[in-house]
Amino acid sequence: METTALPQIFVALRLASSLSLVGAIVGEWFGDTTGLGVLLLQAMFTENVVAIWGALLAAALLGTGFYALVAAAERWLVFWSAEQ
Repeated sequence: METTALPQIFVALRLASSLSLVGAIVGEWFGDTTGLGVLLLQAMFTENVVAIWGALLAAALLGTGFYALVAAAERWLVFWSAEQ
């Protein structure tokens, strides 16, 4: 692999790590029986505001955690990048 492409690859990985969570949650709305998306959908139908906020907070923490993992891997692997 060409090492000069690694910074651009990690830009895509950082974006995909957070957006994949959105895709998983929306995908769970259409036929799954467990997961964060199902919990969110059930809470919306029963108007359970606490569960809605809990699911949103869990999704935000997961997305931030995924992003942080990829950013840490980028700092470790792409130590020569000028963006840092």
